[in-house]
Amino acid sequence: MRNIKLVVLPTLVIVGLLMTGFAYACWSQTLYIEGSVASGELDWEIKKPLGCMDHKGDLDQNADCEWNWWEVDKDVGGPTILQLEDIDGDGDNDRLNVTLTNTYPGYAEEISFYVHNNGTIPLVFEKVVIDGNVYYSGRPTVFLDLTGDGKDDIKIRWGDSLGDQFEPCDSGEISFSILVLQDAPQGSTLHFTIEMVAIQWNCYD
Repeated sequence: MRNIKLVVLPTLVIVGLLMTGFAYACWSQTLYIEGSVASGELDWEIKKPLGCMDHKGDLDQNADCEWNWWEVDKDVGGPTILQLEDIDGDGDNDRLNVTLTNTYPGYAEEISFYVHNNGTIPLVFEKVVIDGNVYYSGRPTVFLDLTGDGKDDIKIRWGDSLGDQFEPCDSGEISFSILVLQDAPQGSTLHFTIEMVAIQWNCYD
């Protein structure tokens, strides 16, 4: 008789709770957080002034096979034509087009331009692209065949600018030297391009 009471009593309790509307619930709530993050901008441009030794064709340069040259009063070479170009359509000039006219072996030139960090992030110029060829070292010497005859026409010595850091709004001058080599055709027009590649300062190795 006692065993029956033990079984019946829990059952009666459960039925009674159900009849009185007792319920057991597990409550939950989701918290939503909204926010916005404004990222910085990595941006730079090539800007004037652009400079070259033979900028008006009124001077000529003689040079030896190294990098020692001097201006003389013979107007037989040049002028050098410098043009800026916006190649990615963002409104900033990022390519320098260089055209050497009426050149000859031994003709030399020195070209300079300015770069400006117009973004909000410090940047470092990691590499330079000279006529499609990429260079990472600080002061590369570059040989270019610009006439397609399989012989190098010019030699370029890049200034020591790779690895320099520019803060937002900073500007700086970059320069490079050009020597026309012995295999270049006399009186030729030689064209090449300069592009620089910058990365944010904390990504530079």
